[in-house]
Amino acid sequence: MAVNNKRLIEGSLLTASAVSYYAAPASTTTVIKKLTLTNTTATAYVATVYLVPSAGAAGAASQIWTGSVAAGSTVEIYGAENHVLMPGDFIAALCPTTASVNIMASGAEIQ
Repeated sequence: MAVNNKRLIEGSLLTASAVSYYAAPASTTTVIKKLTLTNTTATAYVATVYLVPSAGAAGAASQIWTGSVAAGSTVEIYGAENHVLMPGDFIAALCPTTASVNIMASGAEIQ
């Protein structure tokens, strides 16, 4: 069994629709170690994060966090830490105001 610690999401600005920012590869189990949202603007924005099962869709059943990201701040999404993604499961997120909040994540892929 190989364990590869890595950045799962390099850093990406959220869009107004929930889209996948990381999907666990085939034959791989992923453990999320850290997930953050950063707002570099001068206005607070609400964002939502989902852990979605393979072939599923972002929605109420897969939502793990929704909240305000204050202007010029970073929020750690503690609820995502140590969650396991099976092959095809993915991390999705959205912010109704596009290009205002950045998402980053790191973890371990186990093959």
